[in-house]
Amino acid sequence: MTEPHEPTPEFLAHLARETRYALRAGSAPHRPALRRGGAFERLRVALVAALSLGAGAGLVVASERAQDARRTELALAANQVRVDAAARRAEALRASASEARSRHAAGISPTDVVDEADLRVADAVRRLAHAELEREALRLGGPALRWATTEDGQSEVACDLDAPRVGVRDFVSEHLLVDRAALLIERDTRAAQRQRSQLRFESGFTSSAELESADATVKTLEARLAGLDGRIALRADFLLGRVTGDTLVRAELRLAAESRRAAAALRVESLRRSLARAERLTEAGLAPAPLQLQLELSDAEAAVALAALELEALE
Repeated sequence: MTEPHEPTPEFLAHLARETRYALRAGSAPHRPALRRGGAFERLRVALVAALSLGAGAGLVVASERAQDARRTELALAANQVRVDAAARRAEALRASASEARSRHAAGISPTDVVDEADLRVADAVRRLAHAELEREALRLGGPALRWATTEDGQSEVACDLDAPRVGVRDFVSEHLLVDRAALLIERDTRAAQRQRSQLRFESGFTSSAELESADATVKTLEARLAGLDGRIALRADFLLGRVTGDTLVRAELRLAAESRRAAAALRVESLRRSLARAERLTEAGLAPAPLQLQLELSDAEAAVALAALELEALE
């Protein structure tokens, strides 16, 4: 008996016959043509299928690239419209502000009119800067801008703090800094107006209500500036890897809630003073009950409470 791993004589004889056949077939001058069908046919079908799949994938990729190129082309065209419109608006408002300053120098126009004209210019320049940044980002393969309206009616660029850089550019931070520059101009302008209101009040040329309104405006802008600085710092921390994922989202939600609470608290303070004055007039029989002020105060107090609860939920 042979060993379990030792070939049998029958197997060795079969192997010898197959070897002789292969040698004779290899030395023949003409090899027989391969028959269609069987293994060859299966191989041919597999090759055709593979080539077809490869061609189909190539067509899909080419189609997607064409669509991406078309979307970028349309986005750039839309951006050009926005840039042109913003540039025209900024130029027209600059001319208007220049005219207001000339009238002020001639003693015809008050300082507040010049301030308002300059603020309109600053806002137009802000929008133009955002549009120009969008154009640069699109040319580098970045996304189009998204705009959002804040609760106080302000229009701001909606920046995702966790968005990646576009190439080497951090467009998110650049957009935030554009808003900050415009907000600083507005804050400083309103602070100067508040100082003038203070002087007029002390001289008896204006009411305490005007002074309180000017003061509330400055405080609101300072609260917005603090919130924006917080977002800029969060973006820097994200890029440095100090905050990621859920931590960044929760921190941004907390900043937004704190900003809403601060703005609502300022409004509550201002409305309470206005309501107290209105109620004194009502008691003296000089004015009807200040129902509208009472409702506005109730809404503002509710906003403070809601923001506080949101902050508590984010702890």
